[in-house]
Amino acid sequence: MKNCRICKKEFRPNKFTPHQIYCSKECKHTAKLLWQNKYHNSKKGKEVKKRFFENHPDYLRLKYGIGEEKFKREKLFKKGIICCSHCKQTLSIENFYKDKSTPKGISRICKNCNKKSKKKIKKVCFTCKKEFYSYTRKTRFCSMKCLGNWHSKTFRGKNHHNYKEKPIKYCVECNKKLNNKAYLFHTKRCHSCDTQDRYKNLEYKMKMLKSLYKTLKIKPNKPEKILLLILSNLFQNQYKYVGNGKIIIDGFNPDFIDKKNKKIIELFGDYWHNIPEAIKRDKGRIACYLKKGYKLLIIWEHELENLKKVTKKIINFNLQEIKNG
Repeated sequence: MKNCRICKKEFRPNKFTPHQIYCSKECKHTAKLLWQNKYHNSKKGKEVKKRFFENHPDYLRLKYGIGEEKFKREKLFKKGIICCSHCKQTLSIENFYKDKSTPKGISRICKNCNKKSKKKIKKVCFTCKKEFYSYTRKTRFCSMKCLGNWHSKTFRGKNHHNYKEKPIKYCVECNKKLNNKAYLFHTKRCHSCDTQDRYKNLEYKMKMLKSLYKTLKIKPNKPEKILLLILSNLFQNQYKYVGNGKIIIDGFNPDFIDKKNKKIIELFGDYWHNIPEAIKRDKGRIACYLKKGYKLLIIWEHELENLKKVTKKIINFNLQEIKNG
């Protein structure tokens, strides 16, 4: 049990809020009001009020009259009326010249005041080099677009005031130039070298290959279909097609497999499996299957022209222990 700090009644706090001080929301609200009154009447509270109200634009406009003219001008401009800066007469937009060098595109001096006080000066634009007229000598550009184009050309790259040279980094292994992303992520290797290190881990390699085969949705090609018919006629439900990535053995995907007897049949294409890169890979594949205790038979694509020889080869493989075809 605890005593409330305001009403001083005994109450039992909840399980979820054991450090409760007030018995109800009303007591909590009254405590908040009391604290606010103390703070606002204190020295710190008065100093904060002064800082806030003295720097506020509405307070300055009402007290000292600062910014009242701008406030009135914007209201009149929305209605289509402008106040001349010389004679200070409120006139319609028709009585003013168009001037693209200003942000609103209209001069602040009316036509009558321009004739009396100033004359138009003929000038050449700094960027587009077209002739234009202005009432001031400082203007260099005929419009705001030309000014923006000049800024984008001059203050770009090394000329910009916030420019910082990015250090050029090279890969630790292959000595290639790294991208700008390497500067942000503080990497020391390029993307290709980094992926090669990742694929050395078999668990990561198996995950990536399985996800890849799911997206590809591979189906058997024409020679694989012919071999499937032969196997289904000779041995029903013994050899299954696994070339779509259902089974992966140390990063290698066999074509046909018999799990009970631990036998694999691979179908090699005449073009793709005669490439020098593929020949090296196939050697590793054969060694991997033999290490795991599988018996392997290789059938080439040109052998399917004579189906009788292929059937004899498969029957002999199923009876005898043939390691290589």
